[in-house]
Amino acid sequence: MNKWLWLLIIVIFDLVITVFIIPNELIIGECEKEQEVWQRLYTDQIIEKIVDQATTTHQELLINSGFTNFVYIMFIPSKQDQEKSGVLSNLGKGLFSWLDHRFNLMSYFAFEIICRVMILKLWYKVFLILLIMSSLSGLWRRKIKQTNFELSSAIRENYAFKVFELSIIAFLFLLFAPIYINFNILMLLWVVSCVMLGVVLANLQKRI
Repeated sequence: MNKWLWLLIIVIFDLVITVFIIPNELIIGECEKEQEVWQRLYTDQIIEKIVDQATTTHQELLINSGFTNFVYIMFIPSKQDQEKSGVLSNLGKGLFSWLDHRFNLMSYFAFEIICRVMILKLWYKVFLILLIMSSLSGLWRRKIKQTNFELSSAIRENYAFKVFELSIIAFLFLLFAPIYINFNILMLLWVVSCVMLGVVLANLQKRI
């Protein structure tokens, strides 16, 4: 099965576990731990900017788009509908209340993910420079090999591409993980993926 399809399945599974299985206190505790680290690393102005941007994006994606309203209509009947049906009224004492708490948790965690994306956005220039420099380095090395007798390694290219794929998959998976994420880990994964991309480009077949 395609690795990217596996990534999609894992992310969906990860979000399902977050929404329906992991205790509220654990997820909220991990998010608060991450927010404390952000406050130590960045100034109040930067934190305020991140929160404002994340709040606006969260509002657009979940509230203004009608997604939250759709979810509540689909899974949680109104109090009037619950009162009209004895079965729904009995379920409402437990199930619907539990679903309401879990959906609120999902919304809270979605806001946390958006904040992570906004923080990555602060570093996009660094990420872009790493990507461009690694790509150019790989292309230059390949160009040099085309003018001498140095051989390109298909094995090196193959393994470098596998590491590149795994690094990107791990990067995206951790971005959506319901645990405290150290930004240095994401940075390291990006550096590894950029270096491996350079190795892949450097070892492309000379005739291409």
